[in-house]
Amino acid sequence: MIVSMHQPNFLPYLGFFQKMASAELFIFLDVVQLTEGGYTRRVRIRTREGSDWLSIPMSGGNRLVPIDQAVLLPDQRWRKKHRNLLTANYDQAPFFDREFVETYYARPFTGLREMNEVGIFYLMDRLGIRVKTVRASDLPVDRTLKSTDLLVDILSRAGADVFISGSTGRTYMDGKKFADAGIELQFLDFHPRVYPQRWPGFVPYLSAIDLVFNVSPEECRSMVAGRREAQTG
Repeated sequence: MIVSMHQPNFLPYLGFFQKMASAELFIFLDVVQLTEGGYTRRVRIRTREGSDWLSIPMSGGNRLVPIDQAVLLPDQRWRKKHRNLLTANYDQAPFFDREFVETYYARPFTGLREMNEVGIFYLMDRLGIRVKTVRASDLPVDRTLKSTDLLVDILSRAGADVFISGSTGRTYMDGKKFADAGIELQFLDFHPRVYPQRWPGFVPYLSAIDLVFNVSPEECRSMVAGRREAQTG
């Protein structure tokens, strides 16, 4: 079985979904710790000036916990700020989904993982991705393991024969440990594809929200499907 895996990021960029669409099973890696500069609680969107961050604030003691234990701040101000930023920058986009923006931030989420998963499932639908998903936390994984050892443990329990990693995996993963476990390691290199944005010029690596609000559903789906063969060994 071909498996890909990633932290359940906040409204992720297109490369996240291209990796997802290349697999038969996608695992939400929710048993690892939040990182200060990671994309599990922040993402960039397009603005007239270039781009801006949507960041989910976390309390001090809640900033470096495992993702499946991260609790959202009950303060409504950050939710209102997100709604206003998305509406101000995308309300004139041809495929802006006001209903999603309003209902997403109105839902009484308590956990970061839950909020991120709902956003991911929405974008999966808009991108036409039909892939089975599972949480790493729902598998009997050994949470004391780190790095490659943890990934191999999760993949083995999920029955993976092939693991598709993002290109950055080349810098830290031990390929021999995958081979010893009988798992073929492949890498998917993401190359941004230019599409029409709200303002002149093109800014890459934004949330996939930018794509689905600016491009027709048919073209969005073709952009994902057309990159599924971009795997390198």
